[in-house]
Amino acid sequence: TELSVVVAMQIARYVSASLRLAGKKAIICDLDNTLWDGLIGEGLGVRHCRNRQRILRDLKARGIVLAICSKNDPANVKWVDSVLTGDDFVVSEVSWGSKTAGIGRIAEILNLKTKDFIFIDDRPDERAMASDAYPSLVALDPCEEVTWTLLETWSRLLSTAVGADRTELYKQRAEREKLLSALPLCVRYRAAG
Repeated sequence: TELSVVVAMQIARYVSASLRLAGKKAIICDLDNTLWDGLIGEGLGVRHCRNRQRILRDLKARGIVLAICSKNDPANVKWVDSVLTGDDFVVSEVSWGSKTAGIGRIAEILNLKTKDFIFIDDRPDERAMASDAYPSLVALDPCEEVTWTLLETWSRLLSTAVGADRTELYKQRAEREKLLSALPLCVRYRAAG
């Protein structure tokens, strides 16, 4: 009986992860009280949530793109003693502006639809505003353990194919677009054609 309960719970986790997260391509994370405990801008130090960061790193290795959308001063963001680094994220929208606008910019930069996104933020008001603006994204609370169980289960369901990490591909594309946009218009047309 006990084994049946354990197996049933695991199957329920797999079904839940499949139903809620199937087809998602990117995770957009807040920083404070999401990837670390505390507010990095207050200068009191933070405690990195290493297990959360490990789960995100594993998802990244399986092809899920990571992005940041956080209300912070970019100069304050430090990755000392963390599992993740700034290089693990394709896009970083760190400012005091609206997170819904930041999510929109991330969608534009990644050339993805918001239905492809998971948004993780500790503040219920930010999750609600993101969900109102983009009803097809999945907004999750990092303070609930079920969020990380769901993400870890989803990670196990995803392929571990070699070359699945798409971070470098997105960064290279962004660099190409930046270089092309700096060229005169007539040169851009010849390069494209």
